[in-house]
Amino acid sequence: STKRWGLFMMAEYMAMFTFSMVWFTVFMGGWRLLPLRYIGMDMEGMARLEGYFGPLVMFLKGAIGLTIYIWVRASFPRLRYDQLMNLGWKFLLPIATLNLIATATWIVVTKVSGTAAGWAVVLGLYLVGISTWMAYAAKQKAAKTESLPTRTARVVRKGKVAAPIAVVAEVTE
Repeated sequence: STKRWGLFMMAEYMAMFTFSMVWFTVFMGGWRLLPLRYIGMDMEGMARLEGYFGPLVMFLKGAIGLTIYIWVRASFPRLRYDQLMNLGWKFLLPIATLNLIATATWIVVTKVSGTAAGWAVVLGLYLVGISTWMAYAAKQKAAKTESLPTRTARVVRKGKVAAPIAVVAEVTE
C-alpha cells in the first residue's frame, strides 16, 4: 500500500510540475530568462546563451511554479463540493456572462463608432453589472438577517408570570 500511495503522490507532483512548465512556456516566456529582444539588446549573442542555459532556466521556472503551487495548496483550506458549486454557479458564471456580453458589445461598438466609444460603453456595462450584483447581494444579506415574527411564550402560575422558557404550559399574547 505504501508503494501505491508513493506512486500516486509522485504522479500528482509530476502533474503539478508539468502544469507549471506549460504555464511558464505559454505565459512567461518559456526558456528565455528575460525578453531581451523587446528592450533592444543584441539577439545573436543572447540566442547562443539561451541555447546553453535554456533547459536550466526552464527547469528553474518550473521549480518556482511548483513551489508557488505547493505554497497555495498548503495555505488555503480545501473547499467542499457544495462550496465549489456555489462559487461556480453564483459567482463565476455571472462574471463570465457579463464579460462575454461586454466583449461582444465592445467589438460591435468599436467597429461602428470607434475605440473611445467602445471603451465607454464597456465600462458602463461593467458598472451596471457590478452595481446590480452588489444590490442583489445586499438584498440577499438583508433577507437572511430578517427574522420571522415570534410570540413570547410564558408559563402562567397562579396569576403570576414566570420567566420565558422553552416548554410552554400556556401561551398568552
